[in-house]
Amino acid sequence: PLVRDYLQNNPNSWWGHYVLGYTMFGQHRIGDSITALAKSLQLNVKNADAHRLLGRNLMLIGRFDVAQTELELAVKLSPQRAEMRYDLGKVLSAQDNYPPARRELEEAIRLDPSYMEAYDALGFVMESMGDDNAALSHYRKSAELSESRGAGFVSPYINLAAHYNRLGDSKLAAEHARKALRMNPKSDAANFQLGKALDREQEWPKAAEALESAIAANPRASSYRYLLSGVYRRMGKSKESEEQMEMF
Repeated sequence: PLVRDYLQNNPNSWWGHYVLGYTMFGQHRIGDSITALAKSLQLNVKNADAHRLLGRNLMLIGRFDVAQTELELAVKLSPQRAEMRYDLGKVLSAQDNYPPARRELEEAIRLDPSYMEAYDALGFVMESMGDDNAALSHYRKSAELSESRGAGFVSPYINLAAHYNRLGDSKLAAEHARKALRMNPKSDAANFQLGKALDREQEWPKAAEALESAIAANPRASSYRYLLSGVYRRMGKSKESEEQMEMF
């Protein structure tokens, strides 16, 4: 309300519209945030932060191509800011454009060697490029930074769990998923990875419990329901299995 009052008296304040866009983004009101940021950029096209935030909004609605354009402008305006490089690397990675994503994320880390999110994102890129050793190194560095700060950043543990699930090492996958859940018990991704590991270990009641928690947190993730359908089938719960497959 304070920002809207300010804009009533200062309708051509690019800063006011940017702050409104930032506030709407924080409230997950993506459409309102995009509108406010677009107005801010009409008034001042050289605001790197507005380009960056607009790019982040566009990523959330799946418009990666337009988001990339905005984030490239942000980097051009503020090339020495690590967060600009990080966001551009993320949008490139989301489009499976891994070599340039790697360059941007490595530059983010060069600019800020303690950027734990960038290490985690770079780990995913390196894994996607087939370099498992580098991926593990970056995931572990991200986790180490998180632990040293008490940040509770669960993503590297989830990525480590997913990595070990892909390798078929269910014990290590479960170990890392549980670490993530100790930090955030409601993490749907961590519960999903734990469910996958426990399914492989044939601990089906516990796997079902983890997957049910994942679905409670994120009921629209189809892969969660597909896996739970299989777990229910192995438990002899035919009706519940069919229901989950139908939802999938």
